[in-house]
Amino acid sequence: MNKCFIATLLISAALIVSCGKKNADNDIVRLAGSMSPGEFILVPKVLAKFKEKYPDIEVKYELISGSYLDIIQTRIAGGTPPSVFYLDDLYAPDFMSKGVLEPLDEYIKRDNIDLSDFYSNLLTAFQYKGKTYGLPKDYNTLGLFYNKKIFSDAGLKPPKNWEELYAIAKKLTGERNGKMTYGLCLPPDLARWLPFLYQADGKLIDSDGKKMAINSPEGLKALKYYAKLIDDKIAVKPSSVGATWCGQAFGLGKVAMAIEGGWLIPSLTNDFPKLEYSIAKLPKDKKNSTIAFTVAYAISKRCKNKEAAWQLIKYLTGKEGMRAWTELGMALPSRESVAKSGNYYKKNPQWKELIASTKFARPWQFTPGFGRISRNITNNIESVFLHLKTPEEALRDIQIYGDKRLKYHGERQYGRKQN
Repeated sequence: MNKCFIATLLISAALIVSCGKKNADNDIVRLAGSMSPGEFILVPKVLAKFKEKYPDIEVKYELISGSYLDIIQTRIAGGTPPSVFYLDDLYAPDFMSKGVLEPLDEYIKRDNIDLSDFYSNLLTAFQYKGKTYGLPKDYNTLGLFYNKKIFSDAGLKPPKNWEELYAIAKKLTGERNGKMTYGLCLPPDLARWLPFLYQADGKLIDSDGKKMAINSPEGLKALKYYAKLIDDKIAVKPSSVGATWCGQAFGLGKVAMAIEGGWLIPSLTNDFPKLEYSIAKLPKDKKNSTIAFTVAYAISKRCKNKEAAWQLIKYLTGKEGMRAWTELGMALPSRESVAKSGNYYKKNPQWKELIASTKFARPWQFTPGFGRISRNITNNIESVFLHLKTPEEALRDIQIYGDKRLKYHGERQYGRKQN
C-alpha cells in the first residue's frame, strides 16, 4: 500500500489480444499482486485455506516487484495477463473504462452475493456505468505510528494538531544512544501529503472534476507546512536515512513517527518484534482527515479460466476468506459483517485508531487518467524538497499540468478531436 503505480495505448491494445496462448497454463488461476511489505508472507496462508475447499483449482500466486502498474499493463497488452489481479482504486477508472476487465454482475447474481455487506464507498470504487468489475478485498487508512519508548522517555503524548506535530518532531530530533533520530518520516508523494491538504480544508479537484483546485491558499498552506518539516530538518525522506520506505525507517528507530497504514503492522511484527509502538489519528489543522485506500480482485477480460477465477474471488472476498485474510493483521475488512465481528477486534487491537479514522477518511480515487497527475504532483513535491521550486511554483505547475490532463480526458470521453 505504500507504492502507488496507465497508459491508454497499452490498455487499448489488450482488446485485440487474448489472455494467453492455448496451453496447460490455461487451467491455472494466476493471481498477481503487488509486493507490499508483509503480504508475500501472509497471502499464501489464505490460499492454503482456499485449496482445502477447492482442491481441483490450482492457484499460482505471482508477486510483482517494481512498477506493478507498468508490468500489469505490459502483460495485458502482450496477451499474458494474470487471471486475477489486484486493482488499485486510483487506477480502477482507467481499467474499467477501457473494457479490459470481466464484468462480475452475472456471477454475483447467479451465486446470490450480498453486495450490501460491502461498505458502499469501497464497492462503488469498482463500479462503472452500472457494472461491477471488482470486489474490494480490504481497505486501509493512514494513521500516525509513533515509537512509545521515545515518546515516554521525552514525556510526550502523540500530537493532535499541526502545531503539536511540529513541536514534537523538533523535540525528538537529535542523537539518541549514539545515533541520529529524526522526529518524522515524510516521503515526497501525494498519498502522504493529501491528508494535509484536506486537513487545511483544501481541494484537489473542483466539484465537477473538470479542473484542478489545488492552487489555492489552502493548498499553499499545506505544502509550505509539509516542506517546512523537511527544511527545518526535523523530518526526513526515507532515503535520507538509508531506508527504502518510511515503515522501514520507523522500524529501525531512525524516526520517531511515520504516516502509514495497517500494512506496516505485520512488517513491524516480523522484522522489528521488539519495537514498542502505537498508532494515533493524524494530527489535524482546521479539521480531521485521512485517506482510505482500497484494492479489489478483478478478472482479466480475455482469460479462459473465468469460472475458476471467479471461485477464487468469491472465496477471498467472502466472509470466510476475508476474515482469514484480515485477521492476519494487514488490512481492514471491506465487509461490514466481518468488521463488526468480535473476533476480528480481539485479534487486532492496534487497529483502533485506524478504524476510528474511517469516519473522516477521503477515498483514494479521482478521475480517469489521474495516475499521471498523481505522479506529476509527487515530482513537484520532490522539487520543493530539493529547493528546485518554491511551493508557489510547484502548485502553479501542478495546476497547469492537471488542467491539461483533465481537459484531454474530458474531450476524449466525449469523442472530441484532440490537438
